[in-house]
Amino acid sequence: MLEGIRSIPDRARAERVAAFVAETKIPAGELVVQQHLERMWVSVEVAERLRA
Repeated sequence: MLEGIRSIPDRARAERVAAFVAETKIPAGELVVQQHLERMWVSVEVAERLRA
């Protein structure tokens, strides 16, 4: 369900996704969700560095 967030390169969109995940109770896979969020933030940082 959340695998697609790993490739989000936009900080504003990533912040909205992170807020949604924080507000939404996800019954299973908490570790996997946290890993996807971490990868999403890596993608944001890489995209910002490439644009600079």
